[in-house]
Amino acid sequence: MAHPPLRFVSRFAFLVFVSFLLLLSCQNPLSPGSSASTTGKIEGHARYTGLSDHSGITISAESTDGTKTLTVSRMLAGVGVGSKAVAAQVVTDATGAYKLTGLPEGTYTVYASSQNSFEKAVTTGVTVVAGESVTASDLCLTPTGQISGTATLNGATSGNLGIVVFIAGTSYSAMTDDTGAYTISSVPAGTGYVLVASTSKQGYDTAITNVEVTAGSTTTAATLNLPPHVAAATTGSVSGTAQLNGGATGNTGIFVYLVGTSYITMTNDAGAFSLTAVAPGSYALVASKEGYSSAAVSTVVVTVGNTTNVGTINLTLGPVLGAVTTLAGTAGSAGSTDGLLSTARFYNPQGITTDGTNLYVADSYNHTIRKIVISTGAVTTLAGTAGSLGSVDGTGSAARFNYPMGITTDGTYLYMVEYSNHTIRKIVISTGAVTTLAGTAGSNGSADGTGSAARFSCPRGITTDGTNLYVADTQNQTIRKIVISSGAVTTLAGSAGSYGGADGTGSAARFNGPYAITTDGTLLYVADSYNYTIRKIVIATGAASTLAGAAGASGSADGTGTAARFYNPYGITTDRTKLYVVDSGNSTIREIR
Repeated sequence: MAHPPLRFVSRFAFLVFVSFLLLLSCQNPLSPGSSASTTGKIEGHARYTGLSDHSGITISAESTDGTKTLTVSRMLAGVGVGSKAVAAQVVTDATGAYKLTGLPEGTYTVYASSQNSFEKAVTTGVTVVAGESVTASDLCLTPTGQISGTATLNGATSGNLGIVVFIAGTSYSAMTDDTGAYTISSVPAGTGYVLVASTSKQGYDTAITNVEVTAGSTTTAATLNLPPHVAAATTGSVSGTAQLNGGATGNTGIFVYLVGTSYITMTNDAGAFSLTAVAPGSYALVASKEGYSSAAVSTVVVTVGNTTNVGTINLTLGPVLGAVTTLAGTAGSAGSTDGLLSTARFYNPQGITTDGTNLYVADSYNHTIRKIVISTGAVTTLAGTAGSLGSVDGTGSAARFNYPMGITTDGTYLYMVEYSNHTIRKIVISTGAVTTLAGTAGSNGSADGTGSAARFSCPRGITTDGTNLYVADTQNQTIRKIVISSGAVTTLAGSAGSYGGADGTGSAARFNGPYAITTDGTLLYVADSYNYTIRKIVIATGAASTLAGAAGASGSADGTGTAARFYNPYGITTDRTKLYVVDSGNSTIREIR
């Protein structure tokens, strides 16, 4: 066979080599080497609540555009993650600032997380446009702690493996080991948590207790012993008579109930009552009516098929000072049910105010505003829908809230601060109509301005003198003033973003986690939580001073002025003569004369 000339082969090889070089030099117009800008940036701030140094917070962005998931994964993460993809990750500087660069166009969710004792924060719907930088909403990381304890099967010391312990209404949970030990980590600091233990093993009921979580520490919960389940075949009943000052008539409307249960009824004119279909057991029975001291029968035993008659219970006229009773709800049972007295349910309520006839409650984790008729204990939902969070203005159940915290009233309107919406809302008491008085939902900041032009950052406390509102703007470390008639917002004391405990006038004053606020009309009183102090502010001048406690010195000592000690005071009110403080870290109520 004849072979091609050597010069022909050499020429062919040369052409192939040139073609290969030309192919390598061709660039995709959308590749990293292209001059066209195909990516954008996300920048913003993430901050620790109660701290001044915000460095080291991990910021990550995740594409939520399903059509771009694979592209984002390959370019930035190298691997697909289900229907989402981690797009970028950086850490914050001391001010909390961060910048995510090189992001393809699309919609992202931005996460802020820390290895410290803080819960992660999330903002959604951040849209990236090629060649541009978008500023995301500030991310506030709230302090967390952990819960440890023991859950057992009817007190057993072993064989307890696999009991599920969880905080009702949340995703925080853990499973026990063989001894019953468990630990639930990264739980947001707070009070009123309901801890539940349950098992898939047949023959055991659930066990419940209340627990409080303190930032940066471990709370040891009461032991949860799951009792054997006993099915009641039938029930019994309770009857008797409750009278007002021994009167034979005029006794209509006395509430009679079995403590800690949903068994409740009301008397007729003669005072007669009957509780039916009561499960067998031993109960405490209480009779109560507004304006009278309640009366109780400490032990009422109900047996199957029988009626237990407790005889006559006498209620006497007049208040009993220092007596504590539960007006509405049942300890350890979270929920959103409207109803009378112990049949009603709440979920981590944070704020309360009154117009003298009714109580109004910021039912924070239900995202609703509740109304309680003081004379009857009847609970209804005035605005919002349980479990549906948002920022919608509207009437009654059409309105939406996002963790309402502090609440106050001038008798005609309610005014409420929203921690996660960074807004001040106004509610017409007679109709339940909700509007936004100041701030813009989802946009936090510190700008003074009128109405939606103003900005707040995780506000918690609010009070009024009838003309103005005063807000504890917690994350900004400031006290804000709002003119009710116009919605004009100014900063009365403190400087946004500047932590401290310094006394001074206006912007020279410093706060550290102002949680709650009250007024006597001339002065404001602030629970400065992370300074462990109670501060006083002259409304007319903005002059701030320390009334009780010493900045940075926690404790529980009674005393005068700087000799007193508090531990994370979270609530405060006044009767215009004395102050009353919720000293949360000490689990006490303090009085300041």
